[in-house]
Amino acid sequence: MAIILAYLIYPLASLLDKRTPLSWRGSVSIIFLILLLILLGLLTVGGMGLVQQVQSLIRIIRSILRNCQLLLRMFPRSICWVHSGSISPRST
Repeated sequence: MAIILAYLIYPLASLLDKRTPLSWRGSVSIIFLILLLILLGLLTVGGMGLVQQVQSLIRIIRSILRNCQLLLRMFPRSICWVHSGSISPRST
């Protein structure tokens, strides 16, 4: 992984080394700092998206549980008993 990263960063570091008064170490340090800031920004955006998805999931689960409670309250009233060959609603 380090070899691939060094291969990809080399042209940019070389350009910064030649065109600015920065040393090689300074050029590489600035590139790594920029890459770190980009990575942290992407993680922040991804984390905010993840938080939104979790909040949405919690809302959906609450809604489902609320609907289940209503169904369970109504369920005993809708049970039909087989009474002498005919189906009639249970009297409460």
